[in-house]
Amino acid sequence: MDATRPEIWRYPQVKKATGLSRTTIWRQCRKGRFPQAVKISSQLVGCRSSEVMAWLDALPRAGRTPMN
Repeated sequence: MDATRPEIWRYPQVKKATGLSRTTIWRQCRKGRFPQAVKISSQLVGCRSSEVMAWLDALPRAGRTPMN
């Protein structure tokens, strides 16, 4: 695959990569908190893999806060 063109992931791949349900992905997209879907054909949509991975990388790390 051409490195300059991101792969388009359909929802099963996005769900697997993020651990989110389809409904949660849809809601987050509507709120502008998740990469917007791109239209593949008249009935198919997907997400750019590079945008999904960048979104994942931008999430805060889980961890304990030090107790004072």
